[in-house]
Amino acid sequence: MFELNSYDADSFETGVWSAVQGDSELKVARAGNAEYLRELEKLEKSFRKEHGEKLEPQQRHSLNCQAIARGLLKDWRNVTENGKVIEYTPEVGAKYLKRNPKLLSFVLDRANDLERWEKQDLESQVGKPANSSASKASSKE
Repeated sequence: MFELNSYDADSFETGVWSAVQGDSELKVARAGNAEYLRELEKLEKSFRKEHGEKLEPQQRHSLNCQAIARGLLKDWRNVTENGKVIEYTPEVGAKYLKRNPKLLSFVLDRANDLERWEKQDLESQVGKPANSSASKASSKE
């Protein structure tokens, strides 16, 4: 039977954690979620207002990475550059998405993998540690 309620739609925008390498994890939301689409539309509208209608490929890539960093890549844990832990912010995420095709590909692959949002898979994540870049940043405020 086809179960209509087999996905945790609430986590489509909040994201779920995925191991990326070693003990590093990325929290990735579902592709096409409303937040991502709003961000992309807002960025494109702002760009067009300032620069006109035509988007060059590199400009489109930059806007997409910014929208992905705000709407799809929600956080990360234990991500480093040259051995130094990098805290996640959407600005930092966009910077690395633009220059690291492996990171961009990983985020897009996970965002499009619908099986990650099946309720049974999410239940297995209960009890994972809550320490993340975003929770550390918010506790500093």
